[in-house]
Formats: sequence, C-alpha cells, structure tokens
Amino acid sequence: MNTVTYNGTPLIYTEGEDRFTSTWSKKTWKGLTSFSGTYTWTDGENIYFSNNSNQYVLNKETSTWSEKTWSGLTSFNANKVWTDGDNIYYSNGTTHRLLNKATSTWSEKTWYGLTNFGGNNVWTDGENIYYSSGTTQYVLDRWTATWSKKTWTGLTEFSGFSTWTAGGTIYYSDYTTHYVLNKETSTWSKKTWTGLNAFYATDIWTDGENTYYSNGTVERVLNKATSTWESKTWSGTPSGFGGTYVWTDGDNIYYSSGSAQYVLDKEQSTKFAIYHNP
Repeated sequence: MNTVTYNGTPLIYTEGEDRFTSTWSKKTWKGLTSFSGTYTWTDGENIYFSNNSNQYVLNKETSTWSEKTWSGLTSFNANKVWTDGDNIYYSNGTTHRLLNKATSTWSEKTWYGLTNFGGNNVWTDGENIYYSSGTTQYVLDRWTATWSKKTWTGLTEFSGFSTWTAGGTIYYSDYTTHYVLNKETSTWSKKTWTGLNAFYATDIWTDGENTYYSNGTVERVLNKATSTWESKTWSGTPSGFGGTYVWTDGDNIYYSSGSAQYVLDKEQSTKFAIYHNP
C-alpha cells in the first residue's frame, strides 16, 4: 500500500486484480466464408464443417476451409456426430458409422441393446456415455458396444442435448426446468439459479475457463460458487449474438452465423488501481 494525495486529501493506493477485455473482432475465412458454427465438429485433431453434402476441413494456420472427401458416408450433419472419448461415431436412426481418421473412412458400426437413435442425444458425465430421449434412457458399455437401460432418480424423462457441464458438474436446463446430477447416486435434484432462471442448454458455452450464456441481448457469466449468472459485457458482438453459434478450434473461440464471422480476443490488462480513504 502507498499513500497519495488528491486535492489535499490523503488516499490509500492498492493494486487491484487483473482485468480482462473481452472483444469480438471480425474474422475472415478462406474457402468457406458464410456458415453456422453449429455445423462444426472435431475428431480431436482436425476441425470439420458438415452440413449435408457440404463437407469441409479447416487449416487453422491459414484460416482456410477446403472441401473434404469422406468414404462410406458423404452427406451428414455435425449434430449427429459423437465420441466415446476414444472413437468418433455417427448415429442417425438405424444408420451408424465409425470413423477411421487415418483414411477418412466411415465404416458400418453395430450396436447392441439400442439400435435406433441419434447422436444429438448422446452425452457424457465425464466417465460414462448415455443416450437420453424422453423415456428412452440408456448407458453404454464401450467394450461390448452394448447399450443397457438406465434408471435415473428425480428426473426420468429428458433429452441429452439439454445437458451441459461446468467445472465437472452436470446440469440439465430446459427453459425454467433445471436440475443438477449426483453421479454417484444417479440422482437429479432441482437446481435454483440466481440472475437467470429461464434458459436453454444450447445457448451455454465456454472459453475453456468461464461458462457463459448468450441469447440476443441477454449476456451472462456463471459464478459457480454462488450459482449466480452475473451480467457480462462484451465488446464488438454482432446483432443477435447467441451461444449456439460459438465454437472452438482448440485454440481460439469463434462465432459463426451466416456472414457474421467473429473471433474472441481475450486480453489481460495491467493491474488497475484502487484508491480509498485511509
């Protein structure tokens, strides 16, 4: 601490915490310039865009999207692609494929116990893989490729795409219906939030450190310790900014919705000063 004088009044000076600026800047791509972030996905190494017959792969170094040729499956959407942590799969009804990344080949995959399902309702608690759609609830045995019926307590009918995670905790959010999962007991308990109580999981996103909610002019950042969604101010956000269009290439965070293409610049500022009376 140091003492300074302002207009004849002594003040105590201390250094405050680091502040961060959160600015969205326009992004220019090559090869594919107008697209939606909802159709991007990763195999753990590369970033792809998949929307029916429109298939692209990203060169991160040059920000260039090049047309991608697959074998075994040539027209598909990113929202049906999922992973068990080791392998990449595509599931849409009774069509199931396993990706060989080395050859870009989708080969037929056989599942047991559950054979008709969509990858958009597959989710994970960080340990197990589940499929949830209404009253259809299953858990996957990865070693035998077998789906077995799963029994939950507290919440028994729900969709996997409405689950989300923050700091290792699993939540369910469907507008005003909110739950938190106890993995040890497979129990969903009702969850109360402060600052925001009506929202969908699809508008929640993360920059790798913080969890955000974005929908139009409603911008929040989650204080997990207090279960509070605090107001968040961004700079440079496009009109109609929504979390469902945010995606990452593993290094940077992007927003992509048609011709609105942005990249997030998160820069740390110098420490700021706090002045107060002694």
